[in-house]
Amino acid sequence: MSSSSNIKWLSKAIEQATKSANFCIAGCLPAVDPGIEIDGVGTISMPLKRGAEKRLIAACQVAPYGKGTQTLVDKRVRNTFELDPKKFGLSDAWNSAISDALRPIAEKLGLPADQLETKLYKLLVYEKGGFFLPHRDSEKHDRMVASLIVVLPNPFDGGKLVVRHGAVTQTLAFEEAAKGKFPCFAAFYTDCEHEVQRVYSGVRLCLAYNLVLKPKRGKAGSVPTAPTDPLAESIEAWVAKNPAKPLVFALNHHYTERGLSLDLLKGMDRQIASLVIAASGKTDCHVNLAQVSRHLLQSADDGSFDHGYSRYSYKPQRSEIEIGETYEDDLNGTEWTDTKGKKQPWGEISFDLSAIVSSEPIDDWKPTTEDYEGYTGNAGNTLDRWYHRSAIVIWQRDHHFEVVASSGVANSIPLFCPLGTPYLWALAS
Repeated sequence: MSSSSNIKWLSKAIEQATKSANFCIAGCLPAVDPGIEIDGVGTISMPLKRGAEKRLIAACQVAPYGKGTQTLVDKRVRNTFELDPKKFGLSDAWNSAISDALRPIAEKLGLPADQLETKLYKLLVYEKGGFFLPHRDSEKHDRMVASLIVVLPNPFDGGKLVVRHGAVTQTLAFEEAAKGKFPCFAAFYTDCEHEVQRVYSGVRLCLAYNLVLKPKRGKAGSVPTAPTDPLAESIEAWVAKNPAKPLVFALNHHYTERGLSLDLLKGMDRQIASLVIAASGKTDCHVNLAQVSRHLLQSADDGSFDHGYSRYSYKPQRSEIEIGETYEDDLNGTEWTDTKGKKQPWGEISFDLSAIVSSEPIDDWKPTTEDYEGYTGNAGNTLDRWYHRSAIVIWQRDHHFEVVASSGVANSIPLFCPLGTPYLWALAS
């Protein structure tokens, strides 16, 4: 089997193994009143009684949103009120209902049920006209992997939650909660973009929880084993032909630097890890996690030069730009972590496009950012695109030094120190 055939087979195998994984799940809870006890206000029951809405909102503050490192308040982006959990309490019956729901939530998301726990984040209030534009949740706790939103039973119209992951979109109306009958919930991974659409009438009340994975007792960084013989055979065939070329298994979720750890992988990525790590053990391969970056610089034509448009007066749509010659195509891995969660000091290690294993072909990846430079009079039009994915990366163990040394001398020296001075002199020369 050729190397390209190997990659296609591996990509298809990974896709088949993970196609049933969920990024967002939803359901209803039993008809239990949360018994919200607010400092200085008293108990708020569901559905809201006459006058309770004003007393509730008076105790809240306008909810901010995050933009980069800033925390901002702008009702054009987020029109919501929030109440900090330090200012209210919930009934024991409600807390028990949440606890009982946690195991099936974990199982449907593909997370270890015995490690998942909730951290109450906020009480959120959406009046008529309330909304929250598309955004992603930040990791508010160490080892946070997902968000749980519980919409309380109080009549409202609108306020749908739209959750996106890749090309898939899930829209949740919380119909039973909107009718004032049962609390409804949605749980989704933190890297999923989501939005709350405008509320047309009534009051949409919800409790927001952060879902956190407790450290597992026993051996760190372990994942469930999975049948791997065909996968191991294909990896072995690749390694035999490309022993010093890293093989990159792209993950489906994106992880922050602190969240890129084997035991914090989400849903389908846990399945990928179990398959790849078990297969790598049979083929004597070194396994690490990394952030993958790709930068493409290509010629691009928006037609403005031919039609005499000024680059300052004409702003083309992305669909209007015709892509031409590729000037640069850089692909590498950084922010290395081993399977035990230990950060590695290596710098950029270059990858080959032919070594990317992904259920979504690399040329179909969605750019993280784009920068279009129109015709300047001195140079032609160009389009810069940057792509970022997290990945499991493997290479043949006997070629470990060779692979890591490609990241530069400074990053390689720690590997050679235990071998003695002669190796350091050889490396320096």
